[in-house]
Amino acid sequence: MDEMKVKCFLYAAKYMSFTEAANRMYITQPAFSRNIAALEKELGFPLFIRDNKQKACRLSPEGVVMYQGLIRLSNEFSLLHNRAKSIHRGEEGKISIGFLSGYMMNERVSKVLSYFSDVHPNLEIELRSCGYEELISGLTTDQMDLSITLEIEVKNLPGIRYETLYETRSCLVIPSNYKEIEGHQYSIRDFMDKTFILSKDSPAISALLQEVLSEWQITPNFIEAPDQNTQLLWIEAGRGIAGHGDKHLILSSPSLKHVYLKEFHDLNYAAAWSKDNRNPALTLFLSYYFDYELIS
Repeated sequence: MDEMKVKCFLYAAKYMSFTEAANRMYITQPAFSRNIAALEKELGFPLFIRDNKQKACRLSPEGVVMYQGLIRLSNEFSLLHNRAKSIHRGEEGKISIGFLSGYMMNERVSKVLSYFSDVHPNLEIELRSCGYEELISGLTTDQMDLSITLEIEVKNLPGIRYETLYETRSCLVIPSNYKEIEGHQYSIRDFMDKTFILSKDSPAISALLQEVLSEWQITPNFIEAPDQNTQLLWIEAGRGIAGHGDKHLILSSPSLKHVYLKEFHDLNYAAAWSKDNRNPALTLFLSYYFDYELIS
């Protein structure tokens, strides 16, 4: 059954007249009749009982069954089509967004997420807290649509696209019992005799810190923590110090404090995603972020 034959049948069943149905469809009556005849031949039974004198028709018993079934299927198809279009527009479905574990969410990101949830209540938004490695692996294995992480960790990765979101200040995280000199402008050399703790899951950050130390001809002792949360716990325990961003929640710990050094450069956060990602909700979310003024 092709679409035109089915449409002719439904119109004829609605108006109980081939002539009126043909007029409603803007086709000739002979062409309309041929479609009905072809459909009846294909099905193997009559769909209508004709009354040539009255130029009218009524559904045969078989025709009643076909009409009821096709109307039901037509309604279901319409609902299915509308939902598919909604998913295509990113209004339904699911989007998974990963955030660097322990970092405070940027105000703009927070407001866009709130707006996004209000405007698209049928769209599931999964928020995940992850380390650097999981944020990247999630993108390459389709476990995550979007990762909010440091730009330096994703800018040179093959198959990954990113957009810069906002800037964060870099600092040196040290134990709170470290005695500071009032009014002293600290430099990296003031800490050259300290143990620096690197994080295994953030090689780009570790490389950047080592580059800064090398520029100042400083070769301190290094130890490596498995991830950034463990790295900060080790600082709390007095095992060393580390370079970090100043927006991590653990920096509110009374066991830690941070100092800003002139040698440290501020870093950017970025939204990163796979080039092969085809989730329309991802494009929609990013459009809201970068058209933020329109929703504020």
